[in-house]
Amino acid sequence: MMTKGTTGRSYWAAWGRISQKHADFILLHWVQRPGESDYLEPVLVIELDDASHQLENRRQRDALVDAIHAQAGLPILHVPVTYSYDNEALAAQIRTVLNIPAPSASSVGLPEKQDA
Repeated sequence: MMTKGTTGRSYWAAWGRISQKHADFILLHWVQRPGESDYLEPVLVIELDDASHQLENRRQRDALVDAIHAQAGLPILHVPVTYSYDNEALAAQIRTVLNIPAPSASSVGLPEKQDA
């Protein structure tokens, strides 16, 4: 992993290990502060894991990527690739990783359950 002050050969070796990495999705938070410019802040990386993620070299790559994100304080959520996704289940996974409580029915504009 690249650290501050890495130079020469060790710099290029570290660069080679991380330069071709990418994320499938990054969730961003729009930050607005009075008197300052608005900006987007990354809050979660979502990595779609297909069957290739079971291969040893891919597991090693995933471990490196996970360590880089952990060092940066940016959580990563690994989601198995599938033909379709359950939006509510995916939202629940995201809330769990980000430690966000589930919304109540009234806070999302859904009708309250009626007693039968």
